Amino acid sequence: MLDFFTMYLFIGEDESYDKKDNENCVFAFVVINNENEYEKLKGALEKYLQQNNIGEYKNHKNSERVRSDFIRLLKNIDLTIYYDLVNNFNEKNILIQHSSSALKFVDFLAQGNHKNTKPVRVDLKLDSLGGSQYQENLIRKIQGIFRNNKVKSSVRFLDSKDHVILQVADLYAGEIRRALKGKSDVPNILSKSKILQ
Repeated sequence: MLDFFTMYLFIGEDESYDKKDNENCVFAFVVINNENEYEKLKGALEKYLQQNNIGEYKNHKNSERVRSDFIRLLKNIDLTIYYDLVNNFNEKNILIQHSSSALKFVDFLAQGNHKNTKPVRVDLKLDSLGGSQYQENLIRKIQGIFRNNKVKSSVRFLDSKDHVILQVADLYAGEIRRALKGKSDVPNILSKSKILQ
C-alpha cells in the first residue's frame, strides 16, 4: 500500500469553449503518489510564477507562453492524469456533472484501481465551485466512500488562484479538450492520460 497519496481535482475548460454550443466538457484529475514529487512540483511552479510576477497563468497576458512553460516544468514530475468526458455539456447542470465526475473518480481510487493499489490516505483538493451547502454535501459523500473502503481522507475546496497545482489540473483539462478537437500542441497528451469509464 502507498503511505502517501495526494490527489487534486479541478474542472477546466479551454479558452475557446463556447457556452452557446453544447460542447463536451472535461474534468481533469491530477494524481501524485509521492510527497517528494508533490513538493518538487509545487516548489518549481511557485518559483516560476513568482519570478515572472504571475498570479494565475490563464489570466496572464502571455498565457500561451506561460502554458508552454508550465508543461515544460511538468515533464520531469511523476504524476498521472485521469479525465472524465461529459458529452453535451450543459452549464445549467454544472454542479450535478461536477459532483458525478468527482464521485466516479473517488470510487475508482477507493476501489484500488489506480496502479492496482488501494491508498492508505488521501488528500483531495477541489477547486471552489458552488456554495457552501454544495461543497459540504459533496465532501460528506466523498468521505463516506473513502470511509467505507477504510481509506483515511482529507477533502478541501480551495481557490485555484491560491493553489498552483489546481492550476495544473485546470491546464490539463483544457489541453485534453483541445486534443480531443485536434488542437493541442502537447505531444501525446491523450496517450499519457487515462479516461474514466
